[in-house]
Amino acid sequence: MNLVLWLAAWLVSMRLTAATPTAAPATGSVIVAYVVSGSEVMPDPQLMTHINYAFGHVSKTFDGVDIDNGGRLRKIVELKRVKPSLKVVLSVGGWTSGRFSEMAADASLRRAFAKDCSRKVKEYGLDGIDIDWEYPTSSAAGISSSPADTDNFTLLMRDLRAALGKGKLLTLATVCDARFIDFPAILPYIDFVNVMAYDMGRAPRLHSGLYPSERTGRFTSSQAVEAHLKAGVPASRLVLGMPFYGRGGAQYADFSDFKDVGFDQSFRELWDETAKVPYLADSVGTVVIGFENPRSLQYKCRYILQRGLLGGMYWEYSCDSPDRQLSRTVYEALVERKPFVDERRHVLVLTEGEGRTKAFSDAALKWLVEESAVQCLQLQVLGSAGLRACPSLLEQADLVIQLEAMTAGVEEVVEHYRQTGRGGWIGFCRSPQREGPDEAGQDNGGKAGKAVECQVSVAQDKHPVVQDVPAVFGLPGGWMADTGPLPSATKVWAYMRNHSERQAEGQSATGAPAVWTDGRTAVKHVGLAIDGQPQVWQNKHFTRLLHNAIRWALAAE
Repeated sequence: MNLVLWLAAWLVSMRLTAATPTAAPATGSVIVAYVVSGSEVMPDPQLMTHINYAFGHVSKTFDGVDIDNGGRLRKIVELKRVKPSLKVVLSVGGWTSGRFSEMAADASLRRAFAKDCSRKVKEYGLDGIDIDWEYPTSSAAGISSSPADTDNFTLLMRDLRAALGKGKLLTLATVCDARFIDFPAILPYIDFVNVMAYDMGRAPRLHSGLYPSERTGRFTSSQAVEAHLKAGVPASRLVLGMPFYGRGGAQYADFSDFKDVGFDQSFRELWDETAKVPYLADSVGTVVIGFENPRSLQYKCRYILQRGLLGGMYWEYSCDSPDRQLSRTVYEALVERKPFVDERRHVLVLTEGEGRTKAFSDAALKWLVEESAVQCLQLQVLGSAGLRACPSLLEQADLVIQLEAMTAGVEEVVEHYRQTGRGGWIGFCRSPQREGPDEAGQDNGGKAGKAVECQVSVAQDKHPVVQDVPAVFGLPGGWMADTGPLPSATKVWAYMRNHSERQAEGQSATGAPAVWTDGRTAVKHVGLAIDGQPQVWQNKHFTRLLHNAIRWALAAE
């Protein structure tokens, strides 16, 4: 090999060596957490490998970088004392952050900017720079742009790498469809690419679906990865972005942190089985906000591992719940490699499906079928005859929901399970002698007079079963069932009384017990004395009670 060919080969090898990611931990994957300057929430360094501090900006003179809240950045860097392996990177840019185009177009300004980035890295003890230019050649964010931006972006990455040296990180954030950047040209200079696989739609479209569905927006996470692979980025250099916030539309706030989603009583949580993400929907099933939860993030993390990506990124840490449900999920999946099994819990629904109670039970089953997608349930519906033939089905269930009274022989089997079983139990007390109000509003049961609507009151001492349920709500079409005296071991969480011409005999001002837990049983037991017409299953507060009861009864102690 002559000297010229040898030298060319050596230069290529050096460029590829400089591009080899220096940030992958010894075990597990990269987890990049964006942390914003305006928050007071301090991140838990044990739940991430990298922190991208947002933001720095191109200075007004185009030759340097200004940092938002430098005092907070210093506090973030101090976390490296707790976790020495933690990498802290300054992210420069963000939506509406401009002056990139002018700076990158001028060689002297570009080099001065790169030199100042290097100076800031040394001054603050950082591990590198992340460039979040949104986006070269585009003025969508209200910033200046030029057709030459893509080529100048490559030159900017070259100059930044030269100023930072090989030992520091140089990363970038990119739009989901991989436009605006010449990836093969910048690969020799960068460590990895953070793909912003979110904001890909807004309600009534899902903004961060993993796979395409009828509800997803213009792009999905899997499509974003494929676009970057097609653009020339190796999977080992891709970090998939995940949002810790939701995107609403006309009926919900456009941006809502995960910790705030769902507190509005007007909507119901559903699950898109194809896109693998949750959403809130209105009464006709229209998406009002799409968001992420631990289950959807587990699917995304599994996808990251299956596709051999470098890791995951999220925007941003303070959007998470106080108990860090999302950030813990990502860490356990990508670093600890905790196995993900989206296991469907076996729920046995006991109902006779006939007689006066049929309409109520049919409406309950319809609701349970929809709820099974939300809480990952496998339903099995059984009557007395089936349970009599195979009582062992009780022992195989994770949860039993009894919609109505069973025959006497089966009740003995049911009671035995309640006292010795391993799972959860939700039981309705029903009033077969009552027909409810007739068209004139006259209660045929003869006890409570004219029952137009029931009122449910929640106890002040809150329990997970009544979480996010109003203190008082009306239940049209509902009425009380006769429970008889409850044992002292029960704890009542909600009361109920009829709106009637006269108060029911023996009924207190608070009302009769409507929802309780029974501490005498081996199973986690929720009792309900709420009866009524099928329309009660359209009441959002009533179904929230059932949603909570299922979740609590299935939760491990």
